[in-house]
Amino acid sequence: VPINQDATIDALAHEIAGRVGEQVKLEIGDGFELHPQDGVDILLDSDVVVARSCQEVSSRDLPAETPESQILDSSILIDNRSKGQSQERDGFQIRLVTAELARNYAKETLEETSEPSNGVLAFNGEFVSGNTTISALRQEAAEVFGWVLPRKSLEDTPCCHIKRTTCSCAVAHQVELHGLSSTLHCRFTIDGTKCNHEDCPFSHVSTPFDDKLGLLAPHCSICYDALAFPCPSCLQKAETDGIQPNAVINCAIVKNAGCGHMHHAHCLGPKKDVSMVCPSGCPRATVHREAVPFDQKVPSITVIWDGDKIENVPVPPRFVGTAGQMLYLNTEFVINLVGEYLRVKSVDLSELSLRIHSRDPQTETVRFVWTTLVSICSNAIHRDIGYRRFQFPVAESSSSSSISTNENSGSCEIDFHTSSLPVIVCGCSRLKDAFPRDGNFGGNLTLTLYVVKRSRDEAVTPVSNVPVSKQSSFQSDAAWQPSVHQTQRGMAALLSSLFVLSQMMREKGIESEHKLLAVLYSFTRFPPAVRTLGLLLSNIAPRPQEKAALSEALFQSLKDFSSTGPSVFIENQDRRFETVRILLGYFLSVSDGVHLAAARPLEALSLVCALSHKRLVDPVMLEPFGVVECSSGKLYAIGGPLYHAINKVREQRAILDSDSGVRLHQALAQTREYNGTEVQVLCLHKIGNLARQIDFRSAGGSFTNAIRQANETDLVSRGPLELENTSVVPPQVVLDHEVAGGDTEVDVNDVEYALRKVIPARKVEDTWDVDCFGGIPAKLRTPEEAIVLCLDLSNSMNDGSAVETGVVPFDDVAEGVKSVDDVVKDHTEDFILQKAEEWISDQHESCHEAWKSLVEREITIGRLVEHLSLIAQREVLSCMPSEYEYLLRMRPELFKPEAG
Repeated sequence: VPINQDATIDALAHEIAGRVGEQVKLEIGDGFELHPQDGVDILLDSDVVVARSCQEVSSRDLPAETPESQILDSSILIDNRSKGQSQERDGFQIRLVTAELARNYAKETLEETSEPSNGVLAFNGEFVSGNTTISALRQEAAEVFGWVLPRKSLEDTPCCHIKRTTCSCAVAHQVELHGLSSTLHCRFTIDGTKCNHEDCPFSHVSTPFDDKLGLLAPHCSICYDALAFPCPSCLQKAETDGIQPNAVINCAIVKNAGCGHMHHAHCLGPKKDVSMVCPSGCPRATVHREAVPFDQKVPSITVIWDGDKIENVPVPPRFVGTAGQMLYLNTEFVINLVGEYLRVKSVDLSELSLRIHSRDPQTETVRFVWTTLVSICSNAIHRDIGYRRFQFPVAESSSSSSISTNENSGSCEIDFHTSSLPVIVCGCSRLKDAFPRDGNFGGNLTLTLYVVKRSRDEAVTPVSNVPVSKQSSFQSDAAWQPSVHQTQRGMAALLSSLFVLSQMMREKGIESEHKLLAVLYSFTRFPPAVRTLGLLLSNIAPRPQEKAALSEALFQSLKDFSSTGPSVFIENQDRRFETVRILLGYFLSVSDGVHLAAARPLEALSLVCALSHKRLVDPVMLEPFGVVECSSGKLYAIGGPLYHAINKVREQRAILDSDSGVRLHQALAQTREYNGTEVQVLCLHKIGNLARQIDFRSAGGSFTNAIRQANETDLVSRGPLELENTSVVPPQVVLDHEVAGGDTEVDVNDVEYALRKVIPARKVEDTWDVDCFGGIPAKLRTPEEAIVLCLDLSNSMNDGSAVETGVVPFDDVAEGVKSVDDVVKDHTEDFILQKAEEWISDQHESCHEAWKSLVEREITIGRLVEHLSLIAQREVLSCMPSEYEYLLRMRPELFKPEAG
């Protein structure tokens, strides 16, 4: 049966079924069944495939909602396939661990801190092909754990990869400074013959010295040495190293377009200003500084796009005159020419913008002889910039697509995490791509994945690459909901507690953060949750996958912790988070008593090239730059377009020979759909062992004691009736004077009396112990947060306006003029200027900025008086007289009688 090599076993079965007229299942060997999601490349040349008739293809028939606790430990399953031919197939055995299974493992292994080994083996414990997709693995996880998911979230959603944001500015800046290597010419020969140095990296095309005016001489007009000799810096280095001048290779010459003057490249130096002229004294109006590209036959536009791609777009012949003639192209022509060139390459221009580096903003033209520079970047990269970027015109046939990525379809999702990172890849990704093997490892691989069922908002919005604020991470969204949705009261308790915890831990330092993360790991044994809390403590906004991991781990932990608390929490799982603040307070209390060396378990890994800032795909080490993209590194190598003699670039080498290199390769593979420039990797070996320092058996044994223990930490909780205590200074409830006509304090006892009405209801539902937080402790601290009730008792919205009540409106102009007169009355102009000089000499320049902005705007006298009146009304003159006096000194003519 002929079939493509990248097809699946399922496709092969359908092909056979079409020939025999009935459904079949495929086997090899001694009755070993092939899985539909495997690729046909799993078959060896010697394998014989047997097709058997079947009515029921499904290999598993689990109930729709099988509790995780009732699933048998799959580690006892025997894998027949691993006992023979499959050992050379490089298959994957997947162990799936949920937060509940991880918590159960933590309770069973109190004396150790190892990763959970009680996960459920997917695909009946069999080794599956590396071509198995992430979508197939999600479907398997849903079936294993009995999760009912919308089928569209697993199968019917179109695969739509994120649009990678790239920036070409770093490479473009290097081209601006040093030019391309094609502009460097060998100094030994200029007649088109090859020099005597076989490894000379520079051009050898014929380039005569004389031009039509016969003004050129064979010397550099900067150092006045012969061009055949090295530049002074290279000559001095050669003498120091004992090298003959004719043995110095990396000292090239450049030729200026338009005039043809030649100079040592090192004497000319970097081009730090686009308006720089030929150093031989050519007139700026007719000749500018532009190096001739010796390998270029026609004028072209140098386009840098996709971070590190450098290509030349030829100018159409009808716009080119004689050789060496100056060209003038308008901005619109350049944009259309470059846009059409990229469209031919099937580049989506909808989210890209263009910068013309040598554009004249006055005439909207660019002039050049041989080449000019254009860079293409993503719109999302550049927001506040000091130069203009142009959008490409939208083609008529193009239309905006509202299709969102897989991450936003359906109402729930299944997320996978390794012990160090979340798996942020598209559903079409294959296991062998998402989890690459070490180059030294072959054969079958057992992979442990932590799995979380994450909720999503029904109202789907397109994925945005705009960074979100860190405070918004603590706002309620569907990702924070655990597997059992919690009440609004519970979600408020979770998010407010995490916010307060992240703020206070930042002040305590790295050692305290490390201890808290170690306690969380020892209690939950769920690394994704530890990593998320580490992100929050580091002031990094977590992604939805990371939020769900922490939320689910805390939810499972509260099963045991609140088991002795009010019955309402035991009987109603949707109210567990109402006690989460007490759990976090317990973690904080325990962490204060452990001893660990200060370390940061999270390691930041850059995902972008150190040279081009482009997303790494094939990283290599390139000294002295660091980790770079292989294609970017080649730009700077000998013979590359960005090579120039002052480069000190060493040979590229692979980075898999180090632990950090392995982590980087794994991070790049597991975060293919992540558009950030940096990722935080959790290093479990840095967590530390707390097994013998903490006895978690007593955790939550007494709910009242847990409350008191939590209240001894900085994560203290206060009950509303604590307002009665005389040692507590209650918050004031104040009405704004603009609403009530004056500050009005509300008696806090009235508020406390109103709160007493809810106490009977709380006691009936058995949650009053949580509301009162164990009563008033002996030692009280000033509250750092409070619920403020804003009560509008004035009935002012029913009153009329000030005009209707006869109040005279405030005349800001008259009051302003009066304030100005008060400042200068009874003083002569000379006296005012003299006092201003004395005052200004003693003042810091920062207090002058407001007046400087007014002066520099060259505003009219009338507008200036309006500004003076407004500032006078706001009492700025009386607070900062230096600003007024500064204006008197800088523009005294404004205050003379004839100036009004």
